[in-house]
Amino acid sequence: MLKGSCLCGAVRYEIHGKLSGVLNCHCSMCRRAQGSAFRTRTRVSALDDEPGVKPKFHVFVGSKAPWYEITDSLPQFEALPP
Repeated sequence: MLKGSCLCGAVRYEIHGKLSGVLNCHCSMCRRAQGSAFRTRTRVSALDDEPGVKPKFHVFVGSKAPWYEITDSLPQFEALPP
């Protein structure tokens, strides 16, 4: 079981089961919503616990922040992967 919360701690949640599909999204909406727990997908950055999985790739690198440099060797996609 993984536990998470919002920034102020007023909203807390639990995830029962294994996480999948972990990725680094660089789209402008995700950048603005980073840390928001309740959207279509759960942000692993909002977890209080170690998620036990690592991102597999980067998506929407075509709209990443111009000041951000991707320094790992994960695959990168301009939009969603094929």
